[in-house]
Amino acid sequence: MGKEVFISYSHVDQIIADGICGFLEQNNIFCFIANRDIPKGVIWAKIIPKALKNCKLMIAVFSRDFNLSEETDNEISIAANRHIPILAFRIADEDFDGLKEYYLTKSNWIEAFPEPEKQFGKLLNSVQILLNKTERSPFTPVSCKSTNESFECLNKAKTLLFGLNQIRDKTKGTFILRKAAKQGNNEAEFLLGMAYYEGLGVSHNWDDAKNWFMKSVEHGYPKAMYQLGFMYHYGIGTEPDIMKALEMYTNSADLGYGKAMKMLGRVYHSGELGVIDENRSLIYYEESFENLYEQSLENNDIEAQYEIANSYMDGEGVLHDYQQAIEWYRRAELNGFAPASNALGVCCYRGMGVHRDLSQGFELQLKSAQNDCRIAQWNTAYNYFHGLGTPIDIKEGYNWMLKAANGGVAPAQCALGKYFASGKNGLEKDLTQSERWYKQAISSGSLDAMYLLGKAYQSGIIETENPDEESYLLFKKAAMRNHTLSYIALGDCYFDKSHPHYNPIESARWFGKIAAIYEDMIENGAHFFVTECGAGYRTFLDFDIENKKLFANVIKKLASQYEKGEGINKDADEANKWYSIANKLS
Repeated sequence: MGKEVFISYSHVDQIIADGICGFLEQNNIFCFIANRDIPKGVIWAKIIPKALKNCKLMIAVFSRDFNLSEETDNEISIAANRHIPILAFRIADEDFDGLKEYYLTKSNWIEAFPEPEKQFGKLLNSVQILLNKTERSPFTPVSCKSTNESFECLNKAKTLLFGLNQIRDKTKGTFILRKAAKQGNNEAEFLLGMAYYEGLGVSHNWDDAKNWFMKSVEHGYPKAMYQLGFMYHYGIGTEPDIMKALEMYTNSADLGYGKAMKMLGRVYHSGELGVIDENRSLIYYEESFENLYEQSLENNDIEAQYEIANSYMDGEGVLHDYQQAIEWYRRAELNGFAPASNALGVCCYRGMGVHRDLSQGFELQLKSAQNDCRIAQWNTAYNYFHGLGTPIDIKEGYNWMLKAANGGVAPAQCALGKYFASGKNGLEKDLTQSERWYKQAISSGSLDAMYLLGKAYQSGIIETENPDEESYLLFKKAAMRNHTLSYIALGDCYFDKSHPHYNPIESARWFGKIAAIYEDMIENGAHFFVTECGAGYRTFLDFDIENKKLFANVIKKLASQYEKGEGINKDADEANKWYSIANKLS
């Protein structure tokens, strides 16, 4: 039988590796495992690359001994270079180290300690998802008995939460919603989770949101699966867990939720959840569009209408078509969907599909903000601060920013951290408040806040007990999740010989990523680069004077490493090349 899974392990963990192999093969997933499949007397180094080339997935049996093994370093490097997905089966409570930290932190993983055998079923399910096995066991919800009373409460709550302005009462709506949720109504559980997620009628609280989503997931509600997957995906209110995110999205898509199908189309294209599979991406995109289109028109589903508009706007699963995007946004707005008003405002500001009109853009985003769209509240704050479509009004800007921040919007929380640190936009300088808002933004998934708080600790602007260590950990966490400026900050930590984490190999690795971004800009004639901001947001950073100086400094350090052979093979040609580029940028 063809081998689909390569099992990488330390010889100390032979028993667990054999157990994994046996369990998977009992379920018709055939494995390559070295102690069985490499003939005696054959040089392993000749067989391993060929075996990996023919496999679709690597399982890394992660332990302390695996962490220390150079042989497993080589296997992981080969798999990563061939874009073979890696699933780490963690049988020890150890941090990834060295090369494994670089690759495995961004891979899928399962926590399997202290009793690995009890996680074999979960491992099988994860392998089936990653390999796209059609015979995978479907999600089985826990049965619940939703009473007529719970449906009556749900409908009354929805009217109070989302109905006409004159009959809205968020506090009372959430109170009634809780009654329905406590009776096991899965939609009410989801909506109560969303109330905590966005701070509607109750105080914003990530833990309460997650707990209600989990109850709704147990009872088989696909929207809750998607939202819980989103939290795991971007580390919102929880630690990131890309395998759980992938599992939640897949279960939601299996139950027919078009937005989850669209997300799977995106992540299988980008590889951000550990797997690049263009065929699966195309299939999910096609299925999502058909599903959303049907829901939009047959059921007048306003969320589906909004997602169709986003697809046309972003060119996801369909060709870019601003006119179609505007048409679908307007359809959703006419049906009362507040985020559609915000999106139309964005189009007016940027002149996408409509004539550029800042005043109209402001009015649309203000309307959306007044209807409790949290991201519109942040956009409205920004507009007031910068006088976009409206006169500058710092007080109004602050009020809207605070609404957005209290509703869990990571960019608004991060902005409050910046403004309190600098005393800008009408706020008095208050470093205690700055740190508090940065930490809230981090809990909301903000990578920008990790970077900025790290810089504040590093520079001593905000005092902390161990600035070198705390800033380093923040930079590393953000860099591992593709925050570009954190590549530089982390590389500088590794480059500095006086820093506790001095490591020239790692500095060359992270500086090399900046060099690659620069080369990509040159190749494509671009004057900007993209960075992840966290919580699902990304931004385009202009390659302006400030960023050119940052890049020049990094590239000069990389050139010196090539020149001296520090952490990288000595190479005079490469050193001269990068010195020349650094001088040009300077």
